Amino acid sequence: MGIRVTAERRQDDAKAQAEATQPVESGAEKLHTWWELSYSSYLVIPRSLMQSMPDDWQRRMAELLDEGHEIVHKHGIEWPPKDHSIAVQLRHDPSGRFVEDALADYQRGRRRLWQNDSTSSSQIQ
Repeated sequence: MGIRVTAERRQDDAKAQAEATQPVESGAEKLHTWWELSYSSYLVIPRSLMQSMPDDWQRRMAELLDEGHEIVHKHGIEWPPKDHSIAVQLRHDPSGRFVEDALADYQRGRRRLWQNDSTSSSQIQ
């Protein structure tokens, strides 16, 4: 049994060393991959998906959005622009036709697409 544990440790050590020598992907590279190979200028995430995430995730996302908002304004960029809005419609790529978006109805923040551990059942609708 001692030999087996030693062999497993060696495998774990070799795996850890291999992972440590791999280049770490920069934040810019990691974010860029969210757009895949498209020419899209915007990343759109359905509100109902984000509000279905665990509460801690929602808090961290809101903090990042607040931080981003502050940075943008610090550099003199007004976003979103006053008196403007952005409309999003789901389009089927091969045909180019607009299709129904099952996630578009966020039900004023009450919609949950799944129940997670940090959401009480009274919040699920």
